[in-house]
Amino acid sequence: MSCHEQWASIKGYEGIYAVSDLGNVMSMNYAKSGLPGLLAFSKSRGYLSVELQTGPVKKRFTVHRLVAEVFIGPRPEGQHVNHIDGDKGNNAAVNLEYVTPSENQKHSFRLGLQCNKGERHSQAKLNEEKVRDIRRRVAAGENLNALAREFDVSRATIYYASTGKRWGHVVEKCEIIQ
Repeated sequence: MSCHEQWASIKGYEGIYAVSDLGNVMSMNYAKSGLPGLLAFSKSRGYLSVELQTGPVKKRFTVHRLVAEVFIGPRPEGQHVNHIDGDKGNNAAVNLEYVTPSENQKHSFRLGLQCNKGERHSQAKLNEEKVRDIRRRVAAGENLNALAREFDVSRATIYYASTGKRWGHVVEKCEIIQ
């Protein structure tokens, strides 16, 4: 098995920039140094990106899309580039695939990269500490409607949080007595 890095021109930037199957991007501009040089990456939302320039026009590209376009082929309409191992920094061609948005989302949850439980849910009004407080107060006999108003949630949310039907992953904190 060969460990050689394969390079190919980037579409629209032929002779100026090349991308490798290992996720590196190189400038082919020999005018300044006499040698091609690897481009530095910047990071946005966990994805590595590079800025490519032709004349005065600069454009930013994510590295995984450049690699996929060159080594997998054109991206089918409506599909995303997925990192098979879940590592946004691993832009090797063998780690990339085209998937539907739905498949990409499911893959992310399967790998544990996204979690919609508890306070990590985008619409959560409660957090673990509030849930513990609600459970203590419901157990002490406080009115569910009054708690719902106080926490700005529905009565059902208070009920489900207090019974563990929602927020079931929240456990009471134990105090260690020494």
